[in-house]
Amino acid sequence: MFGLRRRDTGVVQMAFEVRTRVSDVNENLESRDGERYLYRLANFRQRHTEDIEKFFGINDENGHLLTDRKEALKRWREYFEEISTVEFPHPAIPSTTPTHGPVQKTTVEETEAALKKMRPGKATGPDDVAADLWKSKY
Repeated sequence: MFGLRRRDTGVVQMAFEVRTRVSDVNENLESRDGERYLYRLANFRQRHTEDIEKFFGINDENGHLLTDRKEALKRWREYFEEISTVEFPHPAIPSTTPTHGPVQKTTVEETEAALKKMRPGKATGPDDVAADLWKSKY
């Protein structure tokens, strides 16, 4: 083939395959969906350059950085076992004085004043009703 030695024919074959692949890519880029193909190709290449496992280092008991993934996983396991079995001190929950007798009902004026303070477009409360709905006049 073209007066080449036998071992060079593999190189020629590879060059031919690369050339056809490049021409296919160029045809796809010039087509109607070329821009979409270009972004897909760029995203594919970007994803292949990233570290898939996203390793985050951790220090051992002495404060030295562990670089071996298995050792780091073992250390994470030890750490979570340690913090899950230890009771952390927390402040006591404050108690209020109990209300004796009947609780006063909310007046219409108090409700209207609270509705005026509400701003539109905010998240719903625990009753899943938006303030806009409360403010609407049928």
